[in-house]
Amino acid sequence: KLLSTTGASAATITKQAGIVSVDYVSIQDITATTSISAVWYAGANSTNVSGNTGWIFSVPLVRYWVGGGSSSNWDATVPTNWSTTSGGANNATVPGANANVFFDANSGSSNSVISNNITIRSIVCSKYTGTLTHNSGVKLSIGNGSAWGPNIALKFVTDMSYTIGDAITSEIEFISTTATIQSVDFAGKTTGKITYNGISGSWKLLGSHNTGITTTVTLTNGTLNTNGQTASWGLFNSNNV
Repeated sequence: KLLSTTGASAATITKQAGIVSVDYVSIQDITATTSISAVWYAGANSTNVSGNTGWIFSVPLVRYWVGGGSSSNWDATVPTNWSTTSGGANNATVPGANANVFFDANSGSSNSVISNNITIRSIVCSKYTGTLTHNSGVKLSIGNGSAWGPNIALKFVTDMSYTIGDAITSEIEFISTTATIQSVDFAGKTTGKITYNGISGSWKLLGSHNTGITTTVTLTNGTLNTNGQTASWGLFNSNNV
């Protein structure tokens, strides 16, 4: 059992980064927070008594890039480049639509290539120093219909490199349909085409963002808060009226 010692008054626990995963626990009046990107999973068999914030009462679906696959492609198989734990053994299944994807210190400088269209729930890079290459003609779709932990859609970091094959066709599309604000931090990287397209979706920039002079950022559905960040975009288009 995990509960506040002061009745009806929430206690706060915090973790900077990483995954906290428990199960078969009764939780009451506990606020779980993070200063960077930690995710708090209570497990599918735990009891959400009352007064809790920041917990996900389900089994975590996470994938960590660890490398060592048959190629550096995201969708490489036999073996894959993915693990269910930070720095763990590779050959976990390739992340799909409900997966939270992590590149961290244990990913090291292992380079990764987004080689085919893929949909994930989120991507969080923390202390990653490798290169993420986004091939031309490939769309990375991010988001689903639910909020989660720190509500990060995308987080890049300064020490990593992000390279694109084409300023237009190396596309990232944000497709979350939850009204809970999802943060987006490109850490000043230059990207290809960006589309925000989730009915009822909501996004907030936490870092500067650059595109080429011919590249379009489009808001089709949802709301986008640039949050006073520097946005150097070639073109901006909004169909959301």
